[in-house]
Amino acid sequence: SYHVDRPALGGSIYNLLRPAPTLSEVPQSPLLLLFLTSILLTCILVFLDGSHDNEPRLDFAISLAKIHGARLTGVDVNSAAAFEGEWSERAKMVGELFEAEAREAGVSFRLRMADRASMGWKNLYAHYADLLIATQPNAEASGMILPAVPEEVLMSAGVPMIVLPHRWKSRTATENIVIAWSPSSQATRAVQHLLFLPQLPH
Repeated sequence: SYHVDRPALGGSIYNLLRPAPTLSEVPQSPLLLLFLTSILLTCILVFLDGSHDNEPRLDFAISLAKIHGARLTGVDVNSAAAFEGEWSERAKMVGELFEAEAREAGVSFRLRMADRASMGWKNLYAHYADLLIATQPNAEASGMILPAVPEEVLMSAGVPMIVLPHRWKSRTATENIVIAWSPSSQATRAVQHLLFLPQLPH
């Protein structure tokens, strides 16, 4: 065991250099997936969509941006199907909601629209961020968001990501920390980076 002088991280931590559960199988606590990079939080990217998970995800991202004085980038990842049926009104409002809440919080922000014709992760602006925030894959969002979010982005972009559980509500994010460990130098480096990561919002 080890001691961290301040609350640092919440959720379960998976070393992606070894096989891990799919994102739909993770425990119901905020999930932080680490690559072998230390985080200097100057730019945080949050994915935006028309789901009911969008608002708590945005609140979490704004809180984190305020703590670290980071610029917040919102990327609209609604698929074309999201603009039909019950998702339609929420999907149309994600950009306006993002800008209004970020402005009210006094956070530096920018809004980007993902290319809905693109099936890959490379056009989702992930390379320009220090940290990504998404929601666990779930049946509600299936087909309604671009298919690269979040799993393909996570596995390919090389940027750390916090994955919030489906239907997650804002609450203390530092109650339980779990490390999936392998006896390797890569795992040791990942945990060392963990110890110096800034604290998450409560």
